[in-house]
Amino acid sequence: MPYLICPQCDHYYEVEPGEEFSQCECGQTLIKVEDLEEYYTPQRESMATGNTFTEEMAYQYHDNKEKGKNLTIIGGAIAIMGLLLSLFLLNFLFLIFVLIGLALLIYAQSFISQNELKGKGWAKGLEGEDIVSDYLKQLPHDYFIYNDVNLPGKRGNIDHVVIGPNGIFVIETKNYSGKYLIKGNDWFYYKGGNYHTVKTNPAHQVIGNTLELKKFLESKDVDTSIWFQAIVAFKNSDFRVAEKTKAYKVIVPEKVPEFILNIKRNYDIEILKKAALELEPYCVELSFVNKN
Repeated sequence: MPYLICPQCDHYYEVEPGEEFSQCECGQTLIKVEDLEEYYTPQRESMATGNTFTEEMAYQYHDNKEKGKNLTIIGGAIAIMGLLLSLFLLNFLFLIFVLIGLALLIYAQSFISQNELKGKGWAKGLEGEDIVSDYLKQLPHDYFIYNDVNLPGKRGNIDHVVIGPNGIFVIETKNYSGKYLIKGNDWFYYKGGNYHTVKTNPAHQVIGNTLELKKFLESKDVDTSIWFQAIVAFKNSDFRVAEKTKAYKVIVPEKVPEFILNIKRNYDIEILKKAALELEPYCVELSFVNKN
């Protein structure tokens, strides 16, 4: 008999034939499992080799934000000091302080603006990746979760890879704000009364990452006839799919574990173990269940 489990209040519901409901009384989305024992396993452990690239960029953004704030305070203090000196000095020494202070204030504002332009997206991206990572930890013990995978010879990273008994899942996380329209593999955002093409297309990214991962595993003599699923975990419910997506799925983060578990396929565990071992050296963080 299947069960619906609430990861928030740790309550489960038996699913009777014909029953359909997806939320717990607390409002949390329920996860469907076939076996309670399979779900209630030891807590996941994480093994990390450092910070992810997104973490590094987000931390840099916050550091620069603090530097801009300090520069503004220093510039303002020097300018005020110059104005106070003007009350007591008859020469133009005070003017030098005022000019230095104003120059620092102008530089600080430029520094802050550039930092917001370049770094705010990384901070939002980290927020989205952390949320998806937390939801993925709800998966049962036989799923391995790889965060920030950097394949050799590839410039970009893969946000998350999940390897489980029903296949390999490649996940690209996006934390965009605004209104979006998705037509197959084309993404558009709404601004100024019109839809505009999204330049950094999540569909192309996740499909490309999936193909790169498949090529990498093939180079390691892993049988890649197993199921590969590309997923965009989109932390924004204000989107509409006007045309069915091709070769990937768009899912809000809280629905990703349920989607993975509902893929009804089973593959040779030895093939999946080999894929998991080959991928391990190239991820920054690995989430797993230690059954010892």
